Amino acid sequence: MKYLGQNRYGELLDLLYEGATTLLTHNQQHSGTDLSVLFIEVLEKSQQGVSEEILMKLGR
Repeated sequence: MKYLGQNRYGELLDLLYEGATTLLTHNQQHSGTDLSVLFIEVLEKSQQGVSEEILMKLGR
């Protein structure tokens, strides 16, 4: 994950979220879940505070 090594957490989180939602929308539950788990891992590594936007994404 090039973005992770460059500390580009915001961009990486956006990519993972969009990828996960697209896959889940197209009934690709396993792959969508994999990206969702990566989203959470990157969120933890980024150590950014919990925002309303992140809560909305997690609750979707």
